[in-house]
Amino acid sequence: MLNVVDTGAGELELFQTHLYYGGGFADAPGVLAGPLGIRDPTDDEREEIWRAQLGDLARFYRAHHRPSNAAIVTGDFNLSGADIRQYTFVRRAMDELNLRDLWAWDVFRHAPADGYTCRYTDSEEMERDFAAVCGRPGAADGAGTYCDRDRVRPPRKGVGRFDFIFVENPTPAHRCHVEVARPRRRPFRRIEPSDGEVFLSDHLGLDTTLYVSARRS
Repeated sequence: MLNVVDTGAGELELFQTHLYYGGGFADAPGVLAGPLGIRDPTDDEREEIWRAQLGDLARFYRAHHRPSNAAIVTGDFNLSGADIRQYTFVRRAMDELNLRDLWAWDVFRHAPADGYTCRYTDSEEMERDFAAVCGRPGAADGAGTYCDRDRVRPPRKGVGRFDFIFVENPTPAHRCHVEVARPRRRPFRRIEPSDGEVFLSDHLGLDTTLYVSARRS
């Protein structure tokens, strides 16, 4: 998806995506699993699809991005920043588009493998809150506060930094300057629980502030 925002100082392009992960159907009641039925994808199959989708994203970006506009790419990439191999897929694609990983930008002193954004929900032993990835009880129970630590060990395999904000590096063609504040993680709690779920998502939101100013020639 692409939204173009007229900030008054220039246009800002917001690209949003959600990459494939797959799975879960084989665990549904009445579904035939195994070689003749539905099964979860293998890691190799996921990798093949991720590569294709990152290519699709790059082509979409190049087709619609205007050099005079600053651009930001966000989304749930389903590739973990805590996995060197997976993170390399993402960074290689975004580096070629002149986009930097905001979380791992050196001025914020965040390691690429830190800042987990997802609790584990793809099993019977699902995580009901964000305590393992958030760090503070107030944030973990959804009190509306931010996670207080950037470096929290994942509770188990499969949990990582799946959500990213990529910001275009400044170029001479940009009509405006865009400064982005340090990203912070926060949960979003439902007003009323639904089917036993108290959060809007099994992912934390990434919260940041944009400062846009006109470029002076």
